[in-house]
Amino acid sequence: MDDPPVIKNRTLRRNRHYHVTFWAQAGTDYCDQLLLVSLTWGALHRLGGADLGLVLACWTIPRGVVLLLSGVFIDRWDRRTVAVTVSAALGATALGAAAVSRLSDLVAWVAAAAVIGVLDAFRLPVGASVLPMVVAEEQLVNANRWVSLREWSALTAGPPVAGVLIAITGVAGTFTIAAAVYVASCLLMMFAPSMKPGAGEHPGHFLADLKSGFRLVTSHPRLRVLLPTFAVANLFILGLLGVAIPVFVKDVLHLGATGLGFLSGSFGAGLVVGTLLCQKLPASWQDSQPRIFLLFAVSDALLATVGLAPVLALACCLYFLSGLAAGPPATFYRTLLQTLPPKEYLGRVNALARATSFGLEPVSTTAIGALSARISAAVLLVGGGGIAVCVDLTGAYLSRRVVRGIPPPAAPLPVPKELAQ
Repeated sequence: MDDPPVIKNRTLRRNRHYHVTFWAQAGTDYCDQLLLVSLTWGALHRLGGADLGLVLACWTIPRGVVLLLSGVFIDRWDRRTVAVTVSAALGATALGAAAVSRLSDLVAWVAAAAVIGVLDAFRLPVGASVLPMVVAEEQLVNANRWVSLREWSALTAGPPVAGVLIAITGVAGTFTIAAAVYVASCLLMMFAPSMKPGAGEHPGHFLADLKSGFRLVTSHPRLRVLLPTFAVANLFILGLLGVAIPVFVKDVLHLGATGLGFLSGSFGAGLVVGTLLCQKLPASWQDSQPRIFLLFAVSDALLATVGLAPVLALACCLYFLSGLAAGPPATFYRTLLQTLPPKEYLGRVNALARATSFGLEPVSTTAIGALSARISAAVLLVGGGGIAVCVDLTGAYLSRRVVRGIPPPAAPLPVPKELAQ
């Protein structure tokens, strides 16, 4: 693949292409929260709580499945075209959801949720595969730091903004506003540079390209440790964050929604501060896979200790420190996924990475939810966090062994047979 259209000596501040993609994706990040809150609130009031779970499952399950396949399309086509098309399609879907929000038809709600989930499966990895095409490699950590902050802010501020908009304009009005922002993001992304495959690249059959993506991950010394270990750790952590923490606030601390808001906000605040401070860490940590896993182990250990906190203030302090420790490795992990694979595999590798996170989320939350009916949330936090620490430490150990045995950086990466032919 040809070098990305980046002027190497430009700082991020002067890189127009970076700013175009950053703000276009900022719009889609916030709209994702608007869609989620509107879909949840609208389905709850139109259909009731029993059907809400089905609607949300029809959003998350197709997303996890299609993420396994979407990377092939991203690597085959102009990535700017994919981003523009997905934003436009999400805008049209949001308008359709505005019409559905006036109905009490379960099939219509399920269809809208499924379409959003499928489009999300393209939106999530295309952003990660676009960034290395517009930013020089030596600036990727700093660029990903701002991307992480953008995503944390969307996760923190997006739901309250959606709640205010629903109160003012209703569910249909919020869907319509989201559609307008998607269109604006689509138009802004058109000013990004073309990101077509190089002239010498000839995509093969779909299944062959899909297989070559899996083969790259399993044959690459670092990726074959990084992705599976991160997935197994997430299998325990996602359910703790989504289910065990709210149950802990309610059943152990005996507090209400305000207490949950303070506790959840403390973790988000820690993530933001940790991400801001990640450049203060030694440069050698940025691409050190063992140190990344060690930082995640510290974060998960602090999450486990939240279950031992007898009062909200201490729980918030520990949860803040957990987020603080997770901020830097999350940014470094994102950068590794953009620098380890060849550029023609960025879509597939990042789609697989997202699939291992979002694909396992329903399994993790369902399992923790079932266990919370039988086991104290405090025990779940201590036990689940402790297991995640063991997984992280295993990843650090395996990564250290890989680093000692891999060729020097100048050596070529292993290339699947399909690409070599």
